[in-house]
Amino acid sequence: MISTISLLIAGVITGVFCGAVGVGGILIVPSLVLFGRLTIHEAIATALFAFIFLGLQGAWLYMRRGHVDWSLTVPVCGGAVFFSFLGAWSNTFISARPLTVLVGLLVIIAGVNILRDAARPASVANDDKTPRHRFRPPRLKSLLGIGVVSGFASGLTGAGGPLFSIPLMLLFDFPVLPTIATGQVLVAASSTFASLSNVVHGAITYRAVVLILPALFLGMWLGARVAHRIELVRLKKSVALFCILLGALMLYGSWSQ
Repeated sequence: MISTISLLIAGVITGVFCGAVGVGGILIVPSLVLFGRLTIHEAIATALFAFIFLGLQGAWLYMRRGHVDWSLTVPVCGGAVFFSFLGAWSNTFISARPLTVLVGLLVIIAGVNILRDAARPASVANDDKTPRHRFRPPRLKSLLGIGVVSGFASGLTGAGGPLFSIPLMLLFDFPVLPTIATGQVLVAASSTFASLSNVVHGAITYRAVVLILPALFLGMWLGARVAHRIELVRLKKSVALFCILLGALMLYGSWSQ
């Protein structure tokens, strides 16, 4: 009973971070291992399957407010779909520990750079709440590359594509809310293709999905409301600090194994 309650609480917290800053998905895998008593492979597969529905909810919430910019979202998702499947397939054969260390370091570096950028006076181009009107044209190759990296790493680790796409997009100076909105669509797209591989291997624990989805939905709804009520500079700082924390947790987890 205590484990179930703890898992539900972890689901709400994960949903809040996913909705507010887009990169909370990494929390659900260790929660499923600790409180759901799943193996690491089951936890990754189960988290990715749950993220399909969580991503659809997040995308809908951001689309309602006009923050999904398809000129950003389509290239990122296009780069991610095949490589998310490849990452999930590789999860069966490749140890994730070296990748966890590398990703943890990259996320920390990205967070530090985002924090430094947020400390400078915000430009209209980056922080306008109606970003479609005034910012540099999207760089197609950069967006495709971000999708490739995010899709593969998400499928391999179960952390969720936005953990990788959001720091990278902010480093390339894309505006905050459309970046987070792109992450929501990316979650649904990359998790769908990654789950195709996990279905083949029978790694998804559907009872855990049914248990945790309501908590994730509630957290996502609360987080999306927070994201649209906070100053964008403060939101960018929150993303940066959260990235640094997550990167540190990933490194600690890899060293403590």
